Amino acid sequence: MDFLGWTTVMLLSVWHFGLVTAMAVPNSQGKYGRITPKIMIITMVSMSLVICLAFLVAYSIQYWAESDAWYHETAKAELGDLLAVNITTPGLSMLYPHVHCLVDHSVCQVTAGEAEINAAATITALVLSDKFDLKQTYFLAGGIAGVNPKYGTLGSVALSQYAVQVALQHELDAREMPANFSTGYFSYGTDGPSVYPTILYGTEVFELSTALRDQAYSYALRANLSDRVSCVEYRERYKAFGVTYAAATNPPNVVKCDTATSDVYYSGALLSQAFENVTKVWTNGTGKYCMTASEDNAVLEVLVRAAVEGLVDFSRVLVVRSGKFAKTKLHRTV
Repeated sequence: MDFLGWTTVMLLSVWHFGLVTAMAVPNSQGKYGRITPKIMIITMVSMSLVICLAFLVAYSIQYWAESDAWYHETAKAELGDLLAVNITTPGLSMLYPHVHCLVDHSVCQVTAGEAEINAAATITALVLSDKFDLKQTYFLAGGIAGVNPKYGTLGSVALSQYAVQVALQHELDAREMPANFSTGYFSYGTDGPSVYPTILYGTEVFELSTALRDQAYSYALRANLSDRVSCVEYRERYKAFGVTYAAATNPPNVVKCDTATSDVYYSGALLSQAFENVTKVWTNGTGKYCMTASEDNAVLEVLVRAAVEGLVDFSRVLVVRSGKFAKTKLHRTV
């Protein structure tokens, strides 16, 4: 799949929140000459790594190039050249050693690197850098995801209220789990699945600003999401599974639902159901798992810690993911 749907939604947000913050952040050079972007885009992977991987595995460059979609689409949308200014700061990924900005520094972008450790290290370096003042900056974090076919489809774009670190649990080999277990996963300090944990690490669940999410959603609904014939044909297969997967048969859309974070690329209806249950239990029945990611809780933990120190405003953080099918009943049967 391509990123036109995801970047279209995000570009609308950039355009809108850029205007909203224009008076709040009138200059791109803040106190002590630090750069004060209105928007900081956080993506996880870029073409430079993809080209290397392409020689080793059969991944599609178009599928993986999260950051590069921004470089192309900001120019097409006449927002400017996102590669006009390239800034180094200690601690960024060796693969992605620059923060890229428009010439006026109003919009910047950083590639964090994939999985939780890379993401946490990069965003820590960013928020502690003496080259940026991010106190009034809006953060748009996200990229590709696996989509839960109960709530979305190929190319759907989700704006999240919650990010849930679903794999932060005990795990039993499903082939050896007790007969009364529905899954091998169960929370710390408990004796079985679907029970709220009694031992907490503090990164299990992050709740984002619903006011900001809802405002972004209202603007994102204006987006025309791209589609492909091959995607339409693939969606047709879900009709055989009835109303439960009706959302999977629809064209791509913008939805409000939540992200499950795990460094494991899992697949299958049973695991998907297990983590859907975890999301509901850990959010007291209010969360709805529809997208997967490997980085979101790591990024948000860093931003929470930075907010405690007054370095960022956590109420200005959006998580946006666009999906492919990865957690499906279909994989068992096709």
